[in-house]
Amino acid sequence: MTSQEDIHIKRVHFSGENEVFVIERSDDTMNNDDKALLWYTDEDEERIKRSIHKTLKSVRNNPNNNTRCILGLEHMIDPEGMNRRKMNVDFICFVVLSEQHRQQTQGIRDAERIRNMSLRASQWARSNALE
Repeated sequence: MTSQEDIHIKRVHFSGENEVFVIERSDDTMNNDDKALLWYTDEDEERIKRSIHKTLKSVRNNPNNNTRCILGLEHMIDPEGMNRRKMNVDFICFVVLSEQHRQQTQGIRDAERIRNMSLRASQWARSNALE
């Protein structure tokens, strides 16, 4: 197996399969006031950040009796969770890049195999998210 140090150059490979989706331009269908409603304001972002911090503080102080939703924030509750998430993401990237490298050196292209390897490597995260 290729070591992680051997795969230091990340490359993007594009699929030969194409799908075209026609989407109307927002300039043609929306006025400026409507467009502005699609974006978070600076105040919105600050409110969201405060809510996240409040949620994390609540969970850390009383993990067994929490009424706030932590979906998507689980990895931020403790340093161990953050490390576990980073290791998981790094592992998935390593698996995919290793397989891409293997295929490239053997002159093959098997996007389905890369997909399946990514699915297997990320199974822990999916299982953990469903708990």
